[in-house]
Parts: sequence; structure tokens; C-alpha cells
Amino acid sequence: MEASSERRWYPVTTTLVALSIGAHVLQRSIASDALEAAIRMGALRPDRVGEFGEYFRLVMPIFLHHDLFHLGLNLLALVQLGVLAEEFFGARRTFVTYLWTGVAGLLASGWFTVVPYVSSIGASGAVLGLAGLLSGTMWFGTDPLRTELVELLGRRLTLSVLLTFAFGVGLWFVADTVDNWAHAGGFVAGVLFAMVWADPAAAVDDDGDVSDDEIPDEPLYRTVAAAASALVLLGAVAWTAWAGSAAVPTLSLDTARLYAVRVSMQPGALENAALLTAMLERFDRAGASDEGLDTFTRGLAAFESPQPLSWVAGSLDEASRSGRSVDAALVRTGERWLELTPGEPVANNFLAWQLVVAHDADLRDPVRAEALATRALGAIPVEAPAPGCGARWLGGVDPRTLRAQTLDTRAEALFQQHRYADALVDQEEATALAQALALEELPQFESRLTKIRQSASRG
Repeated sequence: MEASSERRWYPVTTTLVALSIGAHVLQRSIASDALEAAIRMGALRPDRVGEFGEYFRLVMPIFLHHDLFHLGLNLLALVQLGVLAEEFFGARRTFVTYLWTGVAGLLASGWFTVVPYVSSIGASGAVLGLAGLLSGTMWFGTDPLRTELVELLGRRLTLSVLLTFAFGVGLWFVADTVDNWAHAGGFVAGVLFAMVWADPAAAVDDDGDVSDDEIPDEPLYRTVAAAASALVLLGAVAWTAWAGSAAVPTLSLDTARLYAVRVSMQPGALENAALLTAMLERFDRAGASDEGLDTFTRGLAAFESPQPLSWVAGSLDEASRSGRSVDAALVRTGERWLELTPGEPVANNFLAWQLVVAHDADLRDPVRAEALATRALGAIPVEAPAPGCGARWLGGVDPRTLRAQTLDTRAEALFQQHRYADALVDQEEATALAQALALEELPQFESRLTKIRQSASRG
């Protein structure tokens, strides 16, 4: 089939491309935070749809995209499939199919998505709806249109659709960034459109081929359907402008919940450390640290390996030094780490230290901290191990360094129990080791030594 010389431009495809590009420009300029911009412009959030009736989120995501690559990929497919759909089925039916298969894809995404706080955007569900319309016509349509499509597309369209789903499923196992439910929902809806709305707008000549003449005027019901669809789209845009920002005040809290759920779904993964850190940051921004820490501690239970826990511990410790109150998170991290490796001196010392430095008095427990530090000291070898023999199970820490740090911890635990003489013995040894090893913690060790000596002298 050759395109009509009088119909070189395709109004629906051109308009949809222009709308998507315009939406992306607005999306990038409306807020510095990409997630906030998407939410304000109507990104799908199943919880917002179900709890707050924000049904515009079932339409607007069709025109939103994460970045230029995402936009370009979808628009490339839209141009190819949109032109074919307009050529065979006419502008109005193409528009109706695109909009409502996109909505069907978003409905499928919202219904089957496990995490209600996840945000979904992209035209891929609607694009696959056009693919479903063309594929469904090849499978269930009537001649001569069915034959014409088969001759034109052969198995290429089916193969492309299969590759799209295979790629999406494969990427889901790696990064969980593809909305496969939206893809499936859009495609199935497109096939159903082909089955229940069988007559194309294209003219058929005497030989049974689709004519190269101009697409004839479409029936009134198609005009009504297209007009109603356009009103739905305009209504969604207006509704978004009015209510799209309602989700922004709780965005940080909702995003933190999303991170927490993802952590629980990926037990033992190293990526959990970054997710948990981002989760705490979002909870801090939301001003809901208590709820955040509760969710955090539940997420920690999913870890099955101590390696990512040690990474999380370091990140949280750094966050604590920067002034953020994460005492409960630090203690719970130490508890979980110790559950997985009860004999590891690094884990014992980490938890012991959190139990003596927590700002929250209810979390402090110097008696238990002393016991944990004593256990850690008993597991640290007196001499430095040969290269490659002992550093691995000590977390890569020189045993003399770890001994100095653990003595410092126990000295603080003893000090808080007012056992100044015992604390002084430990702190003097810890400071001497820190001086010999030129540890960066030496000023802190010396400060605590002075504090303990003064208390001991007043004794």
C-alpha cells in the first residue's frame, strides 16, 4: 500500500507527538525534582486514584515520560504505528484507540501493581494498543483488509511485540523499571478493539485492495466517539491543573514507603543500602521520622546477608554525624547485623557503640554495650593476621585498629556506669594504640581519656 499523495501528514499522529513533546518540556520546567514534576502533571499513583478519586491519573501518564530517551523511544514507535493505523483505520478511530488502550494499560498497571505508591508514566501502553489493533485485525479481521495488513507487515509486527514484552520482562528482573502490566493491558485492549470494531475507514477498490484514494468521511458514531474522547482528555488536563499538586505534600513520605516496600521485596540485595538511605532522606524531608524509622526497621528484617547491612550501617553512621537523628535506625541495623553474624567483632562493636551514644535515653544500654564490647574483644586476634588470612572476616579492619575502637567503646560503656577506674584502663590502652597507629579517631580518644581521668580523680 502506498500513502495517498493528498494525505501526506497524519493529523492524529502529528498531534499526539506534539502533545507528548510539549508535555515533556513542561514536565522538565515545572519542578527541579523530576518525580515531583511527574506527580504534579498526573503520573499514575494507584493509591491516589483509589483513595482520593484522582482519575485524571488514568489519562495523563500517556503523555508523560521519564527522560528524553524514554520519550524518543515511544515517539519513534508511535510515528511508525500511528501512521499505519491512520492509513488503514482513519484519524478518529486511531485517536480513540490510542487514548482508551492507554487508559486500559494504566488500569491494568494500577490493578496489578503490588506497591500502591509506585508512579508510572509513558506512552508505551497506548503505543502497544495501536500494535494490538493492527495485530488483532491481522488475526481476526476480514478480507481484504486482513490480507493487506498481512502482506504489508507479515510477521514483523508480531515479532516486534514479542520482543517488546521479552525485553520488558527481562529488564523487570534486573531493575524493575518497566511497567509490563501497562504494556499487556494496552495490547490486549487494542486486540479487543480490532475484534469489536471491525470495519475500517479505508476504502476498498474493485480488486479488493485498500485504495490509495483519500480516506472517506468517517461515520457519525466515530465522530461522536472521537469528540467524547477529546473532551475526556481536555477534562483530564483541566483536572490535573486543579488537583495535580495535591499529592506533593506527602510525596516524600509516599516515596519513602515505596523504597521500604522495594527493600522488603529484594532481600539481601546490595542495592537495598542505597534504597534505605534514600528512604530515610525522604522520611526526613517529610518530617515523619518516627513512621519512617518504623518502616525502616521492618525493611531491615528482609536482609539475609551481612554485607549490605555493613554498608547500611556506615551510611547511617555518616548520616548521624551530619546531624540527623537516626538512633533507632542505627540500633536496629546493629541488632539485625548481629543476628546474622553473632560472633563477628565488628558487628558486636557497632551495636555496642550505638547503645552508648544514642541521643535517645530510652535506647541507651551501657550494661549491654559492655557485654557486647567484651565479646568483640575476645574474638579479635592479638596479633595482626598474615595478609589475606584474617582481614576478611574482620571486615577488612586491622585487628589492632578494631581493638582500639572496641576498647574505646567499652570504656564509654563503663564510664556511663560510673566505673571510672575500669574505664580509665580501657581508654588509656585505646589511646595508646590510636597514637601508635596514627588513627584519625585519636582526638576523640584523647578527649574521652581526659573526661574519664577528671571523673576518676573526683571519684
